[in-house]
Amino acid sequence: MTDSTVSTRLEAALDGLEAAYLEPQQRLVAYDAVLRRFRRLRHSQQTPFGRFVRARIEIRRDKLAVQAT
Repeated sequence: MTDSTVSTRLEAALDGLEAAYLEPQQRLVAYDAVLRRFRRLRHSQQTPFGRFVRARIEIRRDKLAVQAT
């Protein structure tokens, strides 16, 4: 897979996560749960891909948090 394919698939998965929850607060809770689970997989965080995924999740969560306030 190319980098753009991976990025597109990740964004689609995060869009699906957000679509599964109606309220912004529910979405934030879901993002926090995903990040907690991801942080438990320490070996995943040490790879460039793992850091990319974590950063994209955090960016989306932080952007949603600003919109929710």
